[in-house]
Amino acid sequence: MRGNRKLKDISSTPDDAAVILPIKGVHNRAFKGQPPMIPHKVKAKRISIKKNQCLECHIDENYEEVGTTQIHRSHFVNRAGEKLGRVSTLFYFCTQCHAQQFDRAPLVSIRFRR
Repeated sequence: MRGNRKLKDISSTPDDAAVILPIKGVHNRAFKGQPPMIPHKVKAKRISIKKNQCLECHIDENYEEVGTTQIHRSHFVNRAGEKLGRVSTLFYFCTQCHAQQFDRAPLVSIRFRR
């Protein structure tokens, strides 16, 4: 899968200049169930056990004022299906599912069909 690339090269961060920023703030999804892409740069945003800067703009209380997308209701449910008053720890680290879209060739060929 890696071809002739060294392991450290694959995990390198793409150049910020290659970030694709959409006109309307929403990327098309490549397959059903794909988490939405992040339509802005995230390099300066930090997510740690103590603080998640994504929540500052996307949490229920702020998203309308800031003009961003609200965190989906599915992110407020624990493993047992119980509704929570806060983002579940399962969904706290946003970038484990959501990613920026870069203008780069894929590392592995994509076979998804619409």
